[in-house]
Amino acid sequence: MACVKRLYLLVALSSLVLLTGCEIKKPVLPMVVSSAQESQADAAWRNADYARSEQLYRELLLSDHISAGRQDLAWERLVQSALRAGHGSAALEDLRRWGQFRPRARESWPYHQAHLDILLAMDQPGLAKRHLGAVLEDRGLPREVRVRSGRTLAALHWEHSEFQEALRILDAAYPLCTGGECREEMERELMAGLSRLQPQLLEMLEYGGPETAARFRFPALQLQWQKQLAQLHEHPERWPAVRSSLEHLLAKGRWEDAAQSEATFSRLVARFGEHRESGVALLIPLSGPFAQVGWKI
Repeated sequence: MACVKRLYLLVALSSLVLLTGCEIKKPVLPMVVSSAQESQADAAWRNADYARSEQLYRELLLSDHISAGRQDLAWERLVQSALRAGHGSAALEDLRRWGQFRPRARESWPYHQAHLDILLAMDQPGLAKRHLGAVLEDRGLPREVRVRSGRTLAALHWEHSEFQEALRILDAAYPLCTGGECREEMERELMAGLSRLQPQLLEMLEYGGPETAARFRFPALQLQWQKQLAQLHEHPERWPAVRSSLEHLLAKGRWEDAAQSEATFSRLVARFGEHRESGVALLIPLSGPFAQVGWKI
């Protein structure tokens, strides 16, 4: 009888512990996300089914069942999917979570590209420019990210015909290039952009100041080169003077890659000829039998 009473007592105590929550709760097993769901998310992204890829990537990331090596890519696609599905507020919140859960993501360009896309989608070009400017000036970020931000910021100013500001930003970004390929790309892009401007507008642009050295380096060098080409287009008869200026820029300019400019110069020489500026000397007699004629002249 005593044993039965003790058994009832143990059962009662166990029930009391469960009811009061004093016992350690039974762990909830996390949802197991199969690799199939990750493949489905990738497929939805590739097929531009952004509402679906947004849903799947968010489930994958919030369940924390995606490999560490793919998390930044998944966050990037989540933010872009939300944005392209028309869910701007969700994209902004996802970006915040991305930076919170993956702090090193702020050292990558895709993170700042996503931030830029959100601000532009929200019709906030001023905030977008300020963000890119802050990234450009942040010495704690990798130089690759800073120069990419500068080039993007300059492109935004260029699109709004803010050419002087674009040149200033390009000047600040150019030294941040970590390799010759980056500088070559910046030179080609600027030359292409300048070549599309109207000659009158191009002539009004000034950059580099009076310092001689500044005139022979990026971006003033490219500006001076395109000004000479525009002048030649408007006034072919000025070829001798233009040729002399182009030769000087080729010789003194600090080009990363002068091959394109040299090729342009060679084509111009083939078209307009080798002649240079020349003068005519007139010999006038001031003494002798023809002195009177000479003095009249």
